[in-house]
Amino acid sequence: MTRLLKCPPREIKDVKEKAFQRAIYHNKEAIIPPIAGKSTRAVVNWYSFESPIDKYREKNSTSRGSSNVDLIGKDIISNHFVVCEVKFSCNINDSPEDAAKEALHYFNVIVSDADQLDNVATHHKEETLFSWTEIDPNETELWIVANADYWSYWIDGKKKAIPEFAVEDGVRKRVRCFSLDIPGNFFKEQKGDLEFYIPEIPKATVWTELIV
Repeated sequence: MTRLLKCPPREIKDVKEKAFQRAIYHNKEAIIPPIAGKSTRAVVNWYSFESPIDKYREKNSTSRGSSNVDLIGKDIISNHFVVCEVKFSCNINDSPEDAAKEALHYFNVIVSDADQLDNVATHHKEETLFSWTEIDPNETELWIVANADYWSYWIDGKKKAIPEFAVEDGVRKRVRCFSLDIPGNFFKEQKGDLEFYIPEIPKATVWTELIV
């Protein structure tokens, strides 16, 4: 394992998507209830966030660059890795279909460049360490996680469909979509008058899988 990157600060100013991403990661675990006939129970441990996946980065670079995976975790029941794209109600330019394509693109980069990624600094201190070659091309899952207001904007307001699959360069993978009932002003109210704060969501927050 190469040198570790300094972990991004826990205390931030953001009250939108970055705050939502950090809050999910800070909970360390997501418990997904089963849907009869559709899916089984999942318990995902979040390993890392904002993981840089540029194989051309300098070995000792501390710059994360622009290609960063929002969340990577592992379902301790199925033993499958999860590559997760996070969206929030502020994302009025990124549709669920865009999010699905983005998640698949990151997945494709990871699969094709896994060996090289293991040779550059891609993991932060305090995260759960793993080898990129552990991310199985066949069993790894793609997830989109967004708050309920995001889904309402796109699925109800813009009449977009919930993405079931994503396709890129001949690769077609199923996408699982989840909604969390976190209002768009949740983190703004949590931050209040503070300059910096640590975003949090209740550990009891229910993960609702959206089924096509």
